[in-house]
Amino acid sequence: MIQTDYLIIGSGVAGLTFAIKIATKFPNKKITIVTKSSEDKSNTKYAQGGIAIVQNKLDDNFEKHIDDTLVCGDGLCDKDIVSLVITDGPKRLKELIDWGTRFDQNEEGTLDLGREGGHR
Repeated sequence: MIQTDYLIIGSGVAGLTFAIKIATKFPNKKITIVTKSSEDKSNTKYAQGGIAIVQNKLDDNFEKHIDDTLVCGDGLCDKDIVSLVITDGPKRLKELIDWGTRFDQNEEGTLDLGREGGHR
């Protein structure tokens, strides 16, 4: 039997983010990550490939993203959770970049922005 302090099921961005955060907070604890396939075959890899995030507050804002997400969610979204995720998004993106995650860039060397499916 495997002994572990933290068992993380899933090797996608959410699972690995939690693993990094828990390892930082509790460096002496044993963390085990299990995945249904090989570590490079998470659903994160197969997702559409974009992150819906406010990057330029001159052209965009949190309220537009929140409203857009609630409309796209067709009544299934918790508004407080949507607000938290949207307003925290820029910090989480910076965190991923600081950890070494690579994102597509345009010719100017900034993030290659597009419009995610369903969003206005």
